[in-house]
Amino acid sequence: HDGLSLSCLPKSISHIFQNFKVRIARRNIRRANQKARVTMLRRDFVEDDVALQFKDCDFLFLAADTMQARLVFNAIVHQYGIVGIQVGAKIPVNEDGKVGKVFCVSRLVTPEYGCLWCNGLISPGSLQDEAIPNSIKQKYSYLNDLDVVAPSVITLNAIAGAHATDEFLFQLTGLKNDNAEVGWFRWNSRSSNAGYDLPRKDSECSECSLTENSRLGMGDNAPLPTKPLIR
Repeated sequence: HDGLSLSCLPKSISHIFQNFKVRIARRNIRRANQKARVTMLRRDFVEDDVALQFKDCDFLFLAADTMQARLVFNAIVHQYGIVGIQVGAKIPVNEDGKVGKVFCVSRLVTPEYGCLWCNGLISPGSLQDEAIPNSIKQKYSYLNDLDVVAPSVITLNAIAGAHATDEFLFQLTGLKNDNAEVGWFRWNSRSSNAGYDLPRKDSECSECSLTENSRLGMGDNAPLPTKPLIR
């Protein structure tokens, strides 16, 4: 929005100044490389026909707030063998109104390592909540206090996004050391402390394990956990 707060404008004209993230991404990509080919999808990632367009990608970045987006992303990684990174930020507020540990994360997810389901980052209960109309905006904000206006997390997202991009570049070029850190990056803003979370792996996981009913390596032989296309 080029620094303009739309909340101060009448709704009848505020839409004139609105811009979509995909348009901004396309603009920045073409600034870096005018010959780049960009496919812009102003759609919901979890819709069936949209998610299927990502199965032939070489690398995925997930920066979405919903639990189902995590579910579909995790499924594509393991089902089609695509490496991806999930980034996010959180500003928790305790019941007494005090701000908790403000943090952002960058989580590398591969078919062999870092399954979001194994690590409790996909909640069945939250998936049910999201199926209820308007529950996404109510349940999955940066704050867990619905009475507080959501803050700007641009700086937090910048830290997580920069780390994820760096991870992507060194993975792509093969310049990463064999003994490099394998944990998930976490930056704690209030303590100015960086740390790493070591992901777990469940030997019976339905997404990433070698069990008979696992999604791992199934490709087109198994459906993705997407929303059906409604016409």
